[in-house]
Amino acid sequence: MCVRYLGVFLLVWNPQVLHGGGHTVTKPVSGVDTCGTPPLVTDGDFVENTGRSLRYGCAAHYQLVGPEVVVCYSDGTWSEAPTCKATFCSVNTDELSHVKSVGVRFIYDGAEENLECSTHGKFFDHFSKARCTRGKVTLSECCDWITRLICKDLLPVGK
Repeated sequence: MCVRYLGVFLLVWNPQVLHGGGHTVTKPVSGVDTCGTPPLVTDGDFVENTGRSLRYGCAAHYQLVGPEVVVCYSDGTWSEAPTCKATFCSVNTDELSHVKSVGVRFIYDGAEENLECSTHGKFFDHFSKARCTRGKVTLSECCDWITRLICKDLLPVGK
């Protein structure tokens, strides 16, 4: 959104540009009250209403993707709304045969967690290392604390 003070007038417009028929036209902006219900953003909400625009934010452990500011056009439509992307992974241990079933575990993006394996070694407990990278979980084979350095590479889980 652009704002320019012209003496006694305050000019407000959206720099988003539409291209059509060889002409470039700026779509006029209106007050947010003329557009009706603001766009719904799953795991987020608007955090500021300036009367001319809405600024969106995401819940904890979610990251905003797309435009932070949404405006109401004079034709009664909203500009593109953002989305909120999870910055964590979930692992449902009930669906994995090699680890102990303890329900759903949440792992923050970039973090690792040891999941106890369903079978144990003779002397040491075995675990599978779960790692969350950009929303995808990978798991190692079951290892103990001595053999963890030679454990096989992490294996993808799910999709």
